[in-house]
Amino acid sequence: MNTKSLLCGLLAFTLFATAPIVTAQPTDGQESSSKVAEKSRGSEMEQSLKKVKSFNGRINKKAKYYIYLQSASWCPPCRAEMPEIAKQYAAMKRHDVEIILCSCDRSTDDAKNFLKINKAKFPAITQEDAAKLPGFVRANGIPYAIFVTADGDTITSGHGMIVKDWKSIIEKWEAEHASETGEL
Repeated sequence: MNTKSLLCGLLAFTLFATAPIVTAQPTDGQESSSKVAEKSRGSEMEQSLKKVKSFNGRINKKAKYYIYLQSASWCPPCRAEMPEIAKQYAAMKRHDVEIILCSCDRSTDDAKNFLKINKAKFPAITQEDAAKLPGFVRANGIPYAIFVTADGDTITSGHGMIVKDWKSIIEKWEAEHASETGEL
């Protein structure tokens, strides 16, 4: 077989393997393919969250958005911003946003104490567990925040102070992606 035939065969296979599957429209009692796809999108996040164990509260596995906050008790900027983030957490939960502290502390006891001092009620995990989450990237400096959707797509990331702008970040992302979700 010559190179040209091999390349044509590979191209044809790739096009066939990645082509969308066309399905019939649902009849009464059947779910549309878009609803099935929507359910499966969150499954990667749900499966990942099942693999991690929070040492400070339960993680909402059904949230629409997640904020991975890399922070530590020994970090002055982290200590400065934590009280405000802790205050905003209740409003975030009402908007289906879950913060997960990805602790950079040396021990879980240090992280628990940091959260307790700041009256922060959000769940916390180790950096090792955080690495199992879709969209997570270990930061070179802290505080650092990563906003992701329930299907693990990164919305934005940056200095931990962006958490304070959580509502406008999510509203902007939803407005930009409204046509994809069918919500206008």
